[in-house]
Amino acid sequence: MVRGKSAQWRPAWQYVPVDFGTVLGTFENLTQKVIIKSLLGGEQVKLRLENFCQKQEMRLESVTVCASDPKREIVNGPVSVTVNGERRIRVSAGKSVETDGAFLRVYPGWDLIISMYFREPFSVNSAHCSRSQRTFRTAFLNGDRSMDPEVKPGKTALEALPGLRLDTNLCVAQTGLWTVSVRTEDSSAIVGLFGDSITQMSDYSDALQELILEEIPGEMSVLNGGISGNRLLFDAASAPELPGGGKMYGDAGKNRLIRDLYAGICPDFLFILEGINDCTQWIGFGLSEERPDGESLWKGMEGLIRTARQKGSKVILSTVMPFGYSGDPFWKQAEEIRQAFNAKIRDNRKSADGFLDLDEIIRKPEDPSSMRDGLHLGDGVHPDAEGGKLIARALYDVLRNMAFMR
Repeated sequence: MVRGKSAQWRPAWQYVPVDFGTVLGTFENLTQKVIIKSLLGGEQVKLRLENFCQKQEMRLESVTVCASDPKREIVNGPVSVTVNGERRIRVSAGKSVETDGAFLRVYPGWDLIISMYFREPFSVNSAHCSRSQRTFRTAFLNGDRSMDPEVKPGKTALEALPGLRLDTNLCVAQTGLWTVSVRTEDSSAIVGLFGDSITQMSDYSDALQELILEEIPGEMSVLNGGISGNRLLFDAASAPELPGGGKMYGDAGKNRLIRDLYAGICPDFLFILEGINDCTQWIGFGLSEERPDGESLWKGMEGLIRTARQKGSKVILSTVMPFGYSGDPFWKQAEEIRQAFNAKIRDNRKSADGFLDLDEIIRKPEDPSSMRDGLHLGDGVHPDAEGGKLIARALYDVLRNMAFMR
């Protein structure tokens, strides 16, 4: 670990707020507890709270944070979090706020428990979501439990936000907490992950964080920029059967990068894994006018690379992994697009600073259009814990080589 010249604020955790376009649930006299694994160590913590997608002011009567070692033998805090010295925090609709720094000692690998008490009714339209629960989990407790350092059994995310039940892959969710930063003297690199559900569901994101904590604690942090169903070239497809008509799929990846990963932050490294939904959704939702090809997808990807590099990030590019739709009637058309896009990525791999051929790493040798058994959730699309570990190890090795050359 390298000590910097002076302490500086570095993001230790971040997930993208997803606008569902409909009410997912209502919080009233409820404490939302968000438990994250800090990749950084320091003596102060601050939060960035957001209310971008809601239609009313977010009123928080109390916000606290505490830190504990993995075995919960040592607990620091909780301490109150304020904005301009005020404990009651108000975030206007469509806005975000950054809190004051709270003095709290935390070490790499420790849990940070952020408690947010909603006394007045608050209709939740957006959420920060995940599936894996290894570095990010939530609990919802009745009453003001913000000063309680324990995370006692309460409602799950799917109980507190019943509108999420249509997609049970998003079983970890919270609202309002965008970024957690730590004031640290360690020189740490920021890694941004940008993509779709494979990134948002966090099986490879969590595995990457576990590798960092095991091998280089305090030297890297990971920001998750994944949105399920997201496409590279087009905004969310209209899907009346989904909550909010499918708005949850978000703006086109080519248009949301700056907003979601560069708002007051510049990742040192950006990993891009995007394009699978472009290959399939135009067929599934009957959008023939939004049919992409390898060339158009590459132009969109090239724009992302150019934008990130202009901001100062080093970019790691990946091929699109197999998506296992061989049993569907439209599989052949979608697979042809994926293969054409991957060919363009491989031909232009030097446009990025690093390259990862996840298609080659995770596919079946005897059937290159399918994922290997035991590496996905049974749908042939989304990596499971083992698939996530394989992806994370490959990405980590590339990151370490690039970080060594910084």
